[in-house]
Amino acid sequence: MIKVGDLVIVNSKMPQIPEFMGIVLDRIEGCVWEWTVVEIRSGDYVPCSSEEIRVITTERQAESWERKQTLKKILDKSKK
Repeated sequence: MIKVGDLVIVNSKMPQIPEFMGIVLDRIEGCVWEWTVVEIRSGDYVPCSSEEIRVITTERQAESWERKQTLKKILDKSKK
């Protein structure tokens, strides 16, 4: 269950927005984009649906996701 204030991973359906970590800011009733999430790194507000959001429940999940993102960046740089 998603609640305001939850730390989440968002796998956005919009191609210009990659997967990111954020905090749930607001819930909008009756909309396709049911949740507003604040991206942690940039501070941007991103509208999201429930299907795009995965709630982080432990510190280990957050650390694992951060390591995965760092590894992706390293691999992307090595391909260039």
